[in-house]
Amino acid sequence: MKQVWDDSELAIHWNLKTDEEILFKGKSAHARLGIALQLKYYQVYGRFPKKALDFASQIVRHVSDQLGITFESISSYDWEARSARRHRQDILKFLGVRRITAKDRQQLITWLCNHVFAEGTEPNEAFDQACSYLLDRKLQSPSAKELDRLIRSTHNRFLQSFHRDIAARLPSAMREAVEATLENSDAPKGFNGLKADPGRVS
Repeated sequence: MKQVWDDSELAIHWNLKTDEEILFKGKSAHARLGIALQLKYYQVYGRFPKKALDFASQIVRHVSDQLGITFESISSYDWEARSARRHRQDILKFLGVRRITAKDRQQLITWLCNHVFAEGTEPNEAFDQACSYLLDRKLQSPSAKELDRLIRSTHNRFLQSFHRDIAARLPSAMREAVEATLENSDAPKGFNGLKADPGRVS
């Protein structure tokens, strides 16, 4: 997570809006702060935080100041409690976020192939982009582990398709030459020999 935010960024991303007060009105101080932080985090990243340490102290202080409660109140919020899970469901309902379907998942896979991996993006860099994609479409992101697995499997399929496409464009004579280097890879003109370090120029 970004650790330093300037005043304009704080105002744009972390200021609470009047209509959002319905989510934490009447709650205890630590519950109000926990709900508010989870709400704004989801709006920025498209997923929920797991713990208080996911927030820069600057963010916790900025949000707590708006609520008129102490910065330290967050230490009393249990992120794994049943009440916290209920708060997250309330936030999703408030934002109009729905569960991802099989069709949505396939559209995400297609988007990753055509607009992310086609640009040379690696799986580790694609995670945040996928979360933003889901957030823009008001789709609930799968768990971090599940989304990471989907991204990596999609990347593998993309590479396989990419390599097949390249192979299909090669003249038949060139394909046969490539296949010959693989059949006897340890030969002087085999694949291993071709990729070996040529050594110093004499």
